[in-house]
Amino acid sequence: MEDVFVFGDNGDVKEAILFLTAKLPEDLSRRLMEECIVVVVSGTLNGFYLPSEIVNGRGVIALNYSLYSKSYDRFIRTFFHEAAHHILGHSVLFGKNSPLEKRQEAEAEALVSSWLLRAD
Repeated sequence: MEDVFVFGDNGDVKEAILFLTAKLPEDLSRRLMEECIVVVVSGTLNGFYLPSEIVNGRGVIALNYSLYSKSYDRFIRTFFHEAAHHILGHSVLFGKNSPLEKRQEAEAEALVSSWLLRAD
């Protein structure tokens, strides 16, 4: 499972991602490792997800480094939230607060809650 791609950090975020994905069911962890790239960004967003159809076959999970360094609990929840969008096959939405966006956000949060309850 060490083949996760993490760009933009000095290895600490990659180590955290490997630790967190190990808490997921094995089939989901494998999918994330094989199908996603994690990019560490700076700025005001906590994170976002770009589906594979936009980025040539691999989903992109972007995470704000300040979450990792200042609010690890939020980092965990944000990573799982963006990973949930991938696992659920969600698409990019361009209509802020549209009914579809609200539904996808609720679905992602429900999946995150189930993962957090299952984590050791």
